[in-house]
Amino acid sequence: MLVDTSVWIAHERRPQPDLVRLVEVGRAATVAEVVSELRLGCGVRPLELSDQVAALPTLPMPDLDSIGGRMDQLAVRCAGVSLSDVRIIATALDSGVLLYSFDSGMTRVAGRLGIQYSAS
Repeated sequence: MLVDTSVWIAHERRPQPDLVRLVEVGRAATVAEVVSELRLGCGVRPLELSDQVAALPTLPMPDLDSIGGRMDQLAVRCAGVSLSDVRIIATALDSGVLLYSFDSGMTRVAGRLGIQYSAS
């Protein structure tokens, strides 16, 4: 399960039981982009949180040169997602995992691609 930055931020505000369970059973993964986004945060403890997330299994992300050609393939124009979001979505697809996100643009795209994780 690739856990997006939005879920970690929500977890900082109020514990997310599904996220806790996924981490406990070793099913949560991350990418360098998520760790970097968390380091940029202003929450209660962004550096501590980013260090904890960085300790999770890390999935390889597509490089910037290859992602440009995939944007049309993924139909993400005008979908409300950033370049970072597209790289995270492509990582989930390439790794064969679901994407756990609370970001509306990402969940729309992930749902359309069949990789959206729905918390119980």
